[in-house]
Amino acid sequence: MKKIQLKNLVKKAISKQVFLYLLELKNKLSKIKHIQYSEFKMQEYLKTSSLSVQQSQFIFHSRSRMLNLADNYQGQNSDNSCPVCLNSSSKDSQLHLYQQCSELMDNTSLISDNVSYCDLFSDSDLTKQIQVASTLQQHYQKRMTILNDRDQVFTD
Repeated sequence: MKKIQLKNLVKKAISKQVFLYLLELKNKLSKIKHIQYSEFKMQEYLKTSSLSVQQSQFIFHSRSRMLNLADNYQGQNSDNSCPVCLNSSSKDSQLHLYQQCSELMDNTSLISDNVSYCDLFSDSDLTKQIQVASTLQQHYQKRMTILNDRDQVFTD
C-alpha cells in the first residue's frame, strides 16, 4: 500500500469515528437531538448563495430550537401555553407556530402538502428546509406583531 493510500484510509477512518462521536454528543443535547445528519459536512443552508445571511440564521435558530417560544425555553417559563391563540391546551412551540395556531393559520396556502415540519431537521432536501423555514418565519413575524400590538393596547 502506498503512503498516500494509507493516509487517505486513516483520514476516512478518523472522519467516520469523529462523526459517530459527534452524533453521540448531539443525541445527549435536548435542543439538537432531533436534527438528522447523514454525514459530517457543513449543511447546505449555510453554504448556498440563494439564501441571505438572515434566512440562514433563521434556519439555524429554528433547527436548534432557539426561537423565542416558551416550549424552547421551558426552564424560564412557567406558562407554556400559546400567547397568540390564548388556548391553554396549545403549547407555545415551533410545531404549533408552524401548523396549528388558529390565529396564524388564516393563510393556509403557505403550508404545502408535500412538506412536513420534520423536513426542517433533515439534511436531505434544502428546498423543503427553505419552505418550512419560510412559513415558520412568516408565522413567527406575525406572532411578534400580534404580541407587540397587544402590549401597545395594555400600555396605552
